[in-house]
Amino acid sequence: MGVILIDNDVVVNEISKELEGIGTNNEAEYFALIERLQHAINLGWKDVCIQGDSRLVIDQVAGSWSINADNLKKLNAEAKELIKRFTSVKLEWIERERNSKSLS
Repeated sequence: MGVILIDNDVVVNEISKELEGIGTNNEAEYFALIERLQHAINLGWKDVCIQGDSRLVIDQVAGSWSINADNLKKLNAEAKELIKRFTSVKLEWIERERNSKSLS
């Protein structure tokens, strides 16, 4: 899982770790989102723009897609609880090709 936190075009934090026991790529995408949100909260950020290349996760958290998989419902709820702690959150799907910033 890789997460990069950027503030005004400056990389503030880069997180890269292996997720053991994760069953699906969608679960891994949710864990990355939750990790991003937790770190943004720890930094005291109130307004965030979350960009991700998983349309499923972005659209499910935004509420425009339903959640059929039971294993994602709990992760979705956890992400939404974290989102409530921000003043504003913009969720933006980006194409995988545009999501190319590499972690060191």
